[in-house]
Amino acid sequence: MAKTTGKPSGKSSSGSGDASDASGKSSSKLGWLLGWVLVPGMLVGALFLAGLHVGARHPQMGLSRAVLWVMGSEAQLGPANEAERQPLARRMRLTALPSKSQTLESDLSKADLDALVAAGAGKSIAALDCAAVCKIQWTAKHADKEFISVQSCELTQPTLFTPAKLECDAKVQR
Repeated sequence: MAKTTGKPSGKSSSGSGDASDASGKSSSKLGWLLGWVLVPGMLVGALFLAGLHVGARHPQMGLSRAVLWVMGSEAQLGPANEAERQPLARRMRLTALPSKSQTLESDLSKADLDALVAAGAGKSIAALDCAAVCKIQWTAKHADKEFISVQSCELTQPTLFTPAKLECDAKVQR
């Protein structure tokens, strides 16, 4: 005589056993995905972003300097010297602060024109670039407002009896 045990065989006569196996497999896949991919990925991502924030905001911090020392000078993010940082800082200021158009009128003597040629506004007095002259004159007269661009410019050449005259509309930072 053969004894029967209470263990069910792998095959079930009813369809309810297959449905429970499928839901068990899907929850086990979801658990594996959460436990081995999503949670560790979020932790690594959060650590990376925190390190990026601290390194960018506090470059003189001991941890940032230690990382730069270990990685070498190639690991520095952004411009290395002050001259390279200026255009980025200027762009940030220009986008953040409002600007307006102002008119600059100026009479220029022969000495002023020679100084403009020496400053690089043109090769000679006759070949002066009006926009460059406007920028140089604006920064000399208005140190508190930053020059952005020239909208219109007119530079009349000097004659025997009249000095050179500069009239320009410039977009400036308030």
